[in-house]
Amino acid sequence: VARAINEMHGKILEKIGADRVIFPERDMALRVAKTLAFPNAIRTEELFPGYNIVEVRLPALLHGVSLGKAQLRNRYGITVLAIRRDNEYRVSPSADEVLLKGDIIYVLGNEQQLRRFFKEMVESRNGKVVEV
Repeated sequence: VARAINEMHGKILEKIGADRVIFPERDMALRVAKTLAFPNAIRTEELFPGYNIVEVRLPALLHGVSLGKAQLRNRYGITVLAIRRDNEYRVSPSADEVLLKGDIIYVLGNEQQLRRFFKEMVESRNGKVVEV
């Protein structure tokens, strides 16, 4: 394992025999960028280029609302993959699942979808969930 400071340095290290090259400064810069893009996220992981799974505390606007009524996929294009409640995971929750204060949700979406969700739901303090 070798540490590179840029792409050219990484290619040189590979040519001289490094079996794996890491880019800690670049990787940390990407993490900081994700943190700035989704400031209220607990954790963000890129699943595919442009698509992220974001771990976030349930926005107050969704307390007591079922996933079906929230219509997050229809409104934002995001998918709720799991809910963590009291250290228990509910993977692939149904539309009937009622979201509760204290829940942590794991959502999947592209960056544009997630930014819209964060702007309207997570960062909002005065909005109200309405049926579409």
